Amino acid sequence: MQSQPQGLLRLSVPMAFGRLHLSPLVPQFLREHPGIQLDMVMDDRMVDLVEGGYDLAIRIGNLPDNRMVARRLAPCRVVMCASPDYLAAHGAPRHPAELASHNCIHYSDYRGGASWVFGGPDGPHKVQPRGNYQVNNSEARRDALLAGLGICEMPTFIVGPDLLAGRLQAVLQDYPLPLHAIYAVFPERRQVAAKVRAFVDFIEQRLGRDAPDWDQGLRIWSSGTG
Repeated sequence: MQSQPQGLLRLSVPMAFGRLHLSPLVPQFLREHPGIQLDMVMDDRMVDLVEGGYDLAIRIGNLPDNRMVARRLAPCRVVMCASPDYLAAHGAPRHPAELASHNCIHYSDYRGGASWVFGGPDGPHKVQPRGNYQVNNSEARRDALLAGLGICEMPTFIVGPDLLAGRLQAVLQDYPLPLHAIYAVFPERRQVAAKVRAFVDFIEQRLGRDAPDWDQGLRIWSSGTG
């Protein structure tokens, strides 16, 4: 293993998470590691790290590729929410089945499938979201929520500040959505390059692992484990 991290580090990250939580950390990382040149590609598509020549990826959710080594960085909690104006006009659902009468905004590239799956006291509930808007970017979904267009599930790493400020309100908290996790993923090799280890250690420390900044002050929980 190299004694000092150096060289080109190619990184694939999800668009919204990369812009909100990784991009602000890049300057400090590069100041601490002047021998590294960082090429960070923001894209919500699932890229092949080996074919694409990537050293590392940040991924959220399930990790089906067993050729990769994964290191858990932080939880990813998801909450069903809407704006106060939307809820005043349409009412707050009290059971997942009531979402059938709501305008559901859906993330079109979700790899887990099109359905929303809720836990709860009376067993799991699967809901097929229906509405007049779907988009493959979660910050665009947040814009639609803030404008009062509809209701949807969102990760707290995007809407945490909106929930704290009251711009959005959580609903259906008795029927939690699954808890996911944020991972650093890299190809399986006999030795992990110093530049990869340096970036993963840096990000893990800054994110707070089990208590990330974006969840501070929120009384939101998700079922399952990440």
